[in-house]
Amino acid sequence: MKPEQSAEQEFAQSVKSDMEARTKAVQETGVLTEEQLRDASVPWPSSEAELLAYIRSLVNRPHDYGTSVYAMSMSALAAFRYAAHIIGTTRFQASCADMDFIKRTRNIKFGLHILDYTNLMYPQYLNDEEFPSLPVLLWKKRKELADEARKQLVRPHAHKDVIAWWQTLANEIGVQAQNVGEVAAILDAFTKTHL
Repeated sequence: MKPEQSAEQEFAQSVKSDMEARTKAVQETGVLTEEQLRDASVPWPSSEAELLAYIRSLVNRPHDYGTSVYAMSMSALAAFRYAAHIIGTTRFQASCADMDFIKRTRNIKFGLHILDYTNLMYPQYLNDEEFPSLPVLLWKKRKELADEARKQLVRPHAHKDVIAWWQTLANEIGVQAQNVGEVAAILDAFTKTHL
């Protein structure tokens, strides 16, 4: 290590060198690049052999930083499609399963809402159901948030502003607020004093 180079800089340089080597290996072997994988379609395997062959073709090849992302997501999608084919699921069941997959991989506790920005092109989607405001989100999830905030307040272990927010969720938003307008006022007052 050079005296003027810190351990962090040396580590960053080694990671950069490794990624450059991996990228070169991808280019030299003629396998699909990150951009090509991003744009590639994913098959609908109808047998375990087809699924395994596809996954092996993705994971048993040289990877750089970007191609590894697509190898994982494309493998997961192929497995998802195979399972849906074998089980015989409906589109609704598949939509529930893919949301569950995101919840599990991200450890999301209170549900999630995917915003499809393409819908901003169509006026029928310009509403609080498709694109909810922060007060609307807090109003809809107030009970779950209040319950979780109460659990956290038993042994508070966070910054004073976070603890104040948990108290606000547990009491004012979770109990006292009667509508979205009151949630908006509570949120406004909180942000003025704590953020």
